Amino acid sequence: MDWTTRPNRIQRLAGLLGEACAEPPDLPANEELMEDARQALAVPLSDHPLECELRDLLSRCIHAPGTVDSYAVDRAIAEAEGVVGPGGAIEYQYRWQSHAGEWSEWRTWRTRTTMDEPVPDPMDAQTIQFGVAPAQS
Repeated sequence: MDWTTRPNRIQRLAGLLGEACAEPPDLPANEELMEDARQALAVPLSDHPLECELRDLLSRCIHAPGTVDSYAVDRAIAEAEGVVGPGGAIEYQYRWQSHAGEWSEWRTWRTRTTMDEPVPDPMDAQTIQFGVAPAQS
């Protein structure tokens, strides 16, 4: 893939950011991921706001694992994936499948201001799915 085009650079940075932030304690041992991140960060700086945000978050994630705000990471990745527009807010949602096989509606679990909410555990849940969606006003 041609990593020199902006859309591809943004996708690459978003993918690396997601991987790097998912495994902070093991990050230094993942030599392939660390090398990929170093190469992505070696690309000349861009003036594109999302690309700059992703680069900054990835740099902070690999140099100070565990110190990057998870909401900021998820929001930037969601923008790179087209879930939200430029600078758009996200919310975390969940739904569950009951033992009878029926799925619930998606429900908001966390927002930027409620990040400490506990993980939902509906009593009749057989399976729980989590996702990120554009924040509702």
